[in-house]
Amino acid sequence: MMIHAEQTEAARSEALAAIRDGNDRFRTSFGADFTTPGQVLMSAGIDAKNIAFRQAAMCALIAYDGFTPETDPNGAHDFGVLCIEGVRVFWKIDLLPVVDAARPQALRRILTLFLPSEA
Repeated sequence: MMIHAEQTEAARSEALAAIRDGNDRFRTSFGADFTTPGQVLMSAGIDAKNIAFRQAAMCALIAYDGFTPETDPNGAHDFGVLCIEGVRVFWKIDLLPVVDAARPQALRRILTLFLPSEA
């Protein structure tokens, strides 16, 4: 579901709830929930860290629940900040339309872990 300016407030609210729920399902399953297609990427800075750091980042991402009106103003649960071994790590989810005539409203999620210096 996409959010469009011409939608009614109720339709926008419903679309946002669907996006938020999909983002949460994808983030907490790392794509293992096949009802929410997507891909998980790590930036070069994250990839350069040792395996223990990367594993800690993935575990922290799955457990993340730091959404507040200040940290998630649009309510989409599409961005967050983690602290791994004293290092700040950002994550974001981008939504891309799925090119599939059978599912015209489908979205694909791209979750990226990256360092603030790579923003």
